[in-house]
Amino acid sequence: MAPGNYASLQDKFSAGLRIVGLKPKYGGRWRYIFFRNMSAGEEVPPNETADIDSFDTDRQVALLSEGWTGYRLVKTELGSLIRYGRS
Repeated sequence: MAPGNYASLQDKFSAGLRIVGLKPKYGGRWRYIFFRNMSAGEEVPPNETADIDSFDTDRQVALLSEGWTGYRLVKTELGSLIRYGRS
């Protein structure tokens, strides 16, 4: 799924999926990699959070490489951001 496709992002987050990767595919276009831990119990809120614009791929790749995951779409006056968290 491509960054900026907010309706699809909201659907994925509502289904319990988390962003665990962001890679260029299909001619260099960025695509999210989603994951859902089916055996996990109740989710624990993250200790740290960061709200990132979906088009800021450099920042997202950096956070993901440090173990952060994207888990929520946050609406702001300027548009929508992805909330990343890490425990």
